[in-house]
Amino acid sequence: MIRQSIGIVAMAWIAASGPMLATSSKADDQAPTSISQTPATSQSPKTYATFDPAEHAGKVLYVDFWASWCGPCKQSFPFMKELETRFSKQGFEVIGINLDKDHAKAQKFLDQVLPNFPLVFDPDGKLAERYELKGMPTTLLFDRTGKLRQTRIGFKEGEGDEVIAQIESLLDEEAPHEATK
Repeated sequence: MIRQSIGIVAMAWIAASGPMLATSSKADDQAPTSISQTPATSQSPKTYATFDPAEHAGKVLYVDFWASWCGPCKQSFPFMKELETRFSKQGFEVIGINLDKDHAKAQKFLDQVLPNFPLVFDPDGKLAERYELKGMPTTLLFDRTGKLRQTRIGFKEGEGDEVIAQIESLLDEEAPHEATK
């Protein structure tokens, strides 16, 4: 059932994206993979079928739950784009998790904010439930081992320096493979 739901969400996203996506007949015959083969551009960001911090071991993750109806969510996108640009080469990744039930509304929002980071679509709210969201937007900060280190509810532009300092601190910690050397 979950795999079918993921497939439906993936198909809706592909249909909404139209000619922006390059597809192959081999990819069309397979079940959705955890990462699509869509290039990460401002018009068609990479998408993950779901989110599991273990799949990103070795990276510091800034995971943001958002929805098209959320004003502070829209305000947070320039900041997240800046974070992705600034830290991505240091083992850092922003992942946006959309909670809209109507994918067309999410796509309209994305067309306005043009993310440069991967996305997950969670219209059933399973990830939101797993992480016990209490408000929007909610940001989760994971260390390189996949351990949740911080949860932030809301977005305030004045807190950017504090968030950047936390990210830099996590990036300075040893990656799991470095600790065994």
